[in-house]
Amino acid sequence: MSKLVETQVFNSQLIATGWEIDVVDGILSRIIDYRGKTPSKTESGIPLITAKNVRNGYIEDEPREYISELAYESWMTRGIPKHGDVLFTTEAPLANVAQITSKRRLAFAQRVIILQTNGRMFSGFLKYLLMAESIRKRIFAKSTGSTVEGIKQSVFRRICISFPESLTEQRKIARILTTLDNLIEKTEALIAKYQAIKQGMMHDLFTRGVDSDGQLRPTQEQAPDLYKQSELGWIPKEWCLHTFGDSISYMDSGWSPICETTPASHGECGSLKTTSISWEGYDPNENKRLPDELSPEVKAFVRPDDILITRVGPRNRIGVVAHVDHTPDALMVSDNMLRLRLTNHEILRPAFVPLILSSHAIQSRWEGRKVGLAEAQMVITQHVVRNTLVSVPPVQEQEMIVDRHAKCQSVIRAERRRRENLLVVKSGLMQDLLTGKVRVKVDEAEEITAHA
Repeated sequence: MSKLVETQVFNSQLIATGWEIDVVDGILSRIIDYRGKTPSKTESGIPLITAKNVRNGYIEDEPREYISELAYESWMTRGIPKHGDVLFTTEAPLANVAQITSKRRLAFAQRVIILQTNGRMFSGFLKYLLMAESIRKRIFAKSTGSTVEGIKQSVFRRICISFPESLTEQRKIARILTTLDNLIEKTEALIAKYQAIKQGMMHDLFTRGVDSDGQLRPTQEQAPDLYKQSELGWIPKEWCLHTFGDSISYMDSGWSPICETTPASHGECGSLKTTSISWEGYDPNENKRLPDELSPEVKAFVRPDDILITRVGPRNRIGVVAHVDHTPDALMVSDNMLRLRLTNHEILRPAFVPLILSSHAIQSRWEGRKVGLAEAQMVITQHVVRNTLVSVPPVQEQEMIVDRHAKCQSVIRAERRRRENLLVVKSGLMQDLLTGKVRVKVDEAEEITAHA
């Protein structure tokens, strides 16, 4: 056991039978640290891993930076990382962890240290141990810096950890958590796949529409007689062009009082946050409770079939549209959003509006009309929204398009729920397995095999 362990740690921390306490330094054979050095970068070559690439357990390809093949040997003089080594970011951001899982050559920049374990710890277990909430709290408690938090290598070496004495138990714990990570990764890949399918589907629906049988029309090149030329390009003959303002009976902004951070409970009044509006739909849970001493503005209450549009905020969050399909009572529209109501639902269905306003053509036009002094505080005006030219299908076709979108979105939501459930399971298992609260079974044969 390392001599760096402080005596009081043993007196205040209970550990499971078969586990031991030490400091990080006691389970490492080496730390490779390139802090204080900045390499010359090239357009291609050997990937340069910076703190930005080290994420929650994995190495992210973006942003892509490189050093030349010729510079690699002269740069990596402090040590060459190997497959299985654990990466740890010392600042900006602090305490992100990943593991090298490929045998490709990688170069490293400052703010990332490479941890090589000795015979007392399996590197896969160390990765998860450093991601455990209890260890992260200890790391941040020892960090310094007011603007950018960081930790010195000498301090990091003395962070106290507890772990199974058995390498077989360590491997089993790492294997369980890796299996969960693989399931999460596959689920995220499915979400990305379905998102891409939805994007392609929506492009087809807003350029071709669907016929009376609910099937996509042939393209304009395949069946030019089914289309007509318009100010927005080729559109199906049954579609009409409208200035969006002609379909609006009422548009306003709300009120943004100083509210509590907690959401309103049932029967209480709340002010909607702009995060209640997303391309995934309207989320009434994203609100702030109105203090008891303030009286609500009843006219600002949102109601079903309202259309909400983010009006003020960062550029990429302006012009997001959501349809209110259902909502609790007494939630108010804030000043950072537009709320509009349609003139005639028999001409334009409220549920169809976010879909048509999300189209690339309209979002591109809105992008050029956003105003503001900084990217983080832009505005889109009522005038821009009202004067937007939209192509509108017949009501029956609108409903079929809405239905197709809803079915696709339902699949994506189901996968997102699955991902969230897996993350909850992983969090619970990390808490249990990495503290010894729940033990994995290791039989004698496995232990002998592991040391053979």
